[in-house]
Amino acid sequence: MLRFFQKRNKPKKENILDKNGNIIDKRIERDVSRKVNWYYVHDKLYSARMYVKRLEVYKRKIAEVNAALEQEDVERAIDAMYFDEDREIPSDRLEKKLKHYWSNDDDRPAPWRTIEEEKAEARKLYQEKGFAGFQKLAKLHNEIFFKSKSIDELIKSEKDELRRIEIIVKLNPPGRAQRLLHRFGDCHFLWGIEKRILKTDYGVDWQTPAERFPNIYFD
Repeated sequence: MLRFFQKRNKPKKENILDKNGNIIDKRIERDVSRKVNWYYVHDKLYSARMYVKRLEVYKRKIAEVNAALEQEDVERAIDAMYFDEDREIPSDRLEKKLKHYWSNDDDRPAPWRTIEEEKAEARKLYQEKGFAGFQKLAKLHNEIFFKSKSIDELIKSEKDELRRIEIIVKLNPPGRAQRLLHRFGDCHFLWGIEKRILKTDYGVDWQTPAERFPNIYFD
């Protein structure tokens, strides 16, 4: 029975060190931990919301392409195939809060061709291959992101995942929600957030474990 009253020897948590090896103040460490958990949880929520919104826009655009093809209206089909996602997909209120800690890596890379160049390429194919050739291009365009599931099945499964995340975020504090939402490989994302918060809010240059030990594979 005595073992229940004995202190267990818990492993000591490793101190957070700056780039020069100095130990970071414990108050800063706690504040950073709180911010990291909040950011991680709400980034998951934001990403799930935006993915559902993106899929719903894709569904509408696919319907527009198919309707245009039935009427053999190539120009309308091209407009529905190639569009500015930033204008079509509604933003989310969380974006302003999350943007403060975004890095350049969070921005989408510039497309290798502009929308107008894509449209010009599609018009050129129509001129060379005729309507039958253009139909093949439109069908490939509609199916390229949805090979394993129909768009409706994909939207349903992603809405279910969004509801799961919303429930976890609503019913749990950020620290517990972070543990419940954590996935294999997310340590790199968490370290990236921590690094940016330390630099942005405290002017501390911190190296992640992956940067300090480049020969070790972390997951």
